[in-house]
Amino acid sequence: MMRDEKSYAMAIRNAETKKIVCVKEQLTSASRKNKFYALPIIRGVMNFGQMLSLGMKTITKSADLCGIEEEGEPTKFETFLTNKFGDKAENVLMSISIFLAIGLAIVLFMMLPSLLAGGFSIWTANSFALNAIEGAARLIIFFIYILAISKIKDIERVFMYHGAEHMVINCYENEKKLTVENARIYSRFHPRCGTNYLFLVMIVSIIIFSFIGFSSNPFLRLFYRLLLLPLVAGVAYEVLKACARNENALTRAIRAPGLFMQRFTTKPPTDDMLEVAIVAFNVAMDDNFEELDEVPYDDIKDKLIFH
Repeated sequence: MMRDEKSYAMAIRNAETKKIVCVKEQLTSASRKNKFYALPIIRGVMNFGQMLSLGMKTITKSADLCGIEEEGEPTKFETFLTNKFGDKAENVLMSISIFLAIGLAIVLFMMLPSLLAGGFSIWTANSFALNAIEGAARLIIFFIYILAISKIKDIERVFMYHGAEHMVINCYENEKKLTVENARIYSRFHPRCGTNYLFLVMIVSIIIFSFIGFSSNPFLRLFYRLLLLPLVAGVAYEVLKACARNENALTRAIRAPGLFMQRFTTKPPTDDMLEVAIVAFNVAMDDNFEELDEVPYDDIKDKLIFH
């Protein structure tokens, strides 16, 4: 999936036919709908929410179009949902999956680090030190989590496509014609990656959470952290934008840990993955196509303006 300010595009290679199918839809950012949403920090929160929603939407859509049939019989739970909700069963199942994923994220990246840091309160009452320990624990857990899921075959392919995305964007930003051969020579790391953003969220959280102290009540700590999470997300977004606009020793230092983490969230892609990324990029950038719905790439490739 690739996006610009006005739209997003997807390119999906069908597993059976090996043909690429294209989808494109208009996308209006919240900041364009309301000036309030364009304010600093607020725009970061709105953009984060929009990207989460878009990510889930495109994942669902791509799963439908890739042509891979699920093996085995439906589970009893899936059968129950189908009987109960009919055609909406898939949306209900996706909503449940999102809810469980959010719950797992809260447990792994908020509750567990907070409890681990709480154990150090018998040695120090310094709120910044305890929040720093909590932040360090969160980073370690995040790193272990990324390493663990990268061993899953399907996730490894996702990380390979992630690398293809960055290589194509780097090729474009270096003003080279977008071909597989040209994209192959560029780095799979990019300073505006979501991995950098996640790392900044964790660093900013240490600073912001330090201003509210470190409550001895773990449930109260969790409540405050959830309450301040939008602020953390907004501030981290502004830092990411500032680093993208400026190139100096400070911004390079801020970006360095996130770029290091991309060694694990991206993998070297295959040539056919680069081809898919190039198609998605060109469809997203081409104003000749405002909307596409499951259109074979072969039907439009002669009309595309290749950058």
